[in-house]
Amino acid sequence: MRKFLLVVAILVVAWGYWYFRTGTFSQINYARINHGMTRNEVADLLGSQGTEVPAPDKLPGDMVVQWDHSYNYGISWAIGLYVQVTFRNGVVVDKKYWEPSL
Repeated sequence: MRKFLLVVAILVVAWGYWYFRTGTFSQINYARINHGMTRNEVADLLGSQGTEVPAPDKLPGDMVVQWDHSYNYGISWAIGLYVQVTFRNGVVVDKKYWEPSL
């Protein structure tokens, strides 16, 4: 019984480490993005520098950066997720997470 509980505990810790890790595109890491963070801090959470994208409603001095992640399910069907973060004067002022509803 003790061995079983030890194995379960190890599996739970391993799963938690994998699920909550930084450097990957995930909703957990999106939730960790806070106002005042720099682009490099956000990139450390999401695993890349992202891509600057045009935004029609941005103010002068704003920079909108997008991180994409898609899952391809065959030839014509793909699910795309993205995170958009708006930086003003080099720090986060807004963020958006989008995923399709099925």
